[in-house]
Amino acid sequence: MLPGIQKQVLTPGKNLKRYLAGTLDFATRRLTWVEGSSKNGVLFVQMVEHLIATYSEAKVLHLVLDNVKIHSSTLVEMARLRWQDRIQFHFLPPYIPDYNRIKRCWKDLHDKVTRNHTCREMDELMQKVKAYLTQRNVTGKHTCAVA
Repeated sequence: MLPGIQKQVLTPGKNLKRYLAGTLDFATRRLTWVEGSSKNGVLFVQMVEHLIATYSEAKVLHLVLDNVKIHSSTLVEMARLRWQDRIQFHFLPPYIPDYNRIKRCWKDLHDKVTRNHTCREMDELMQKVKAYLTQRNVTGKHTCAVA
């Protein structure tokens, strides 16, 4: 902004939040995600279940994870018993965001869509988020514009 000029930024209203859990396929660069109202083990389990359905032909899915607590919650450990050897977790060492490629995708999503948005309703914002992520999968690039 130019000095002395301030843009009015509208917010959805009542501090509503939505959370995404997502994965980035290293081979195809395709994002897969699920949406939830809380960032917790339930959201992560939903993400893994979605991956199992999406990659049903794969014998084993290897997930590279950062050390967020929800990745090793009690709920996740119970779900791992159900998944058995179908899912393999590989945890990154702490504090190396350069090796966590999906962080760049989330940063670009925030930069392009969610940061300083002018949506009046959360549903409108989430439509833009989904449109951005869908377009990103079509182009294969994490820098695409959403109207």
